[in-house]
Amino acid sequence: MDCPPNHWSKIRTTNGIERIFREVRKRLRPIGVFSNQASCERIAYSVVYRLNKYWEDNPIKEFTQKN
Repeated sequence: MDCPPNHWSKIRTTNGIERIFREVRKRLRPIGVFSNQASCERIAYSVVYRLNKYWEDNPIKEFTQKN
């Protein structure tokens, strides 16, 4: 919690990569069985792509250098 207290509400985890792994697991576990490795990779890619697009379109103002 080295960040200022007013940033705490925006931080959900101390590790952004952990957040991505949690989202991928949340999507992959209900499916259970995949027909091949490529189908699993497509789902994992789509989850990461969606998160990346969301973060690009909705940056946290306090953590950007844009005016």
